[in-house]
Amino acid sequence: MPDEKEKQDIDYGTILAEWTFREFPLHSRGALWYFSAGLALILLLVYAVISGNFLFLVVIILSSALFFVLQKSAREIMFQIYEDGISIGGKFYSYSDIENFWIIYNPPEVKNLYFRFKSSFVPLVVIPLEDMNPVAVRSALLEYLEEDIEKEDEPTLDTISRLLKL
Repeated sequence: MPDEKEKQDIDYGTILAEWTFREFPLHSRGALWYFSAGLALILLLVYAVISGNFLFLVVIILSSALFFVLQKSAREIMFQIYEDGISIGGKFYSYSDIENFWIIYNPPEVKNLYFRFKSSFVPLVVIPLEDMNPVAVRSALLEYLEEDIEKEDEPTLDTISRLLKL
């Protein structure tokens, strides 16, 4: 296993593009959102107690706590496009491991770069484009990867998460 010094010495080629993004999006949530989320949480807790499903009760409590802890501790992640692959938070992925990519760009709501990996063990990876030019990112990736031009909308789960500000 290479140590940190050896990782820095590995050459992945020229950096074609790089930017940072937050691990989780920052949503502006008003009082209505917090009231609605609190009400939904209370209703789920009451249901768990009434139905006697204490495992569900524990899962709801832990999920809620985890959600708020993760939202407060979201870190900045560095994303880089190299000649040999991409790097997400310091982890390198070769282009040979990636099946394809696509960009969904409907500002200001959606500005994302998606990667589908060949391995079914690696989930769909979403990289927020932030203030990057999507045309420049697309042209850099087209030299090495196939673009899935049939994808025109963000995945349904991403849309739901964005609309619910999760």
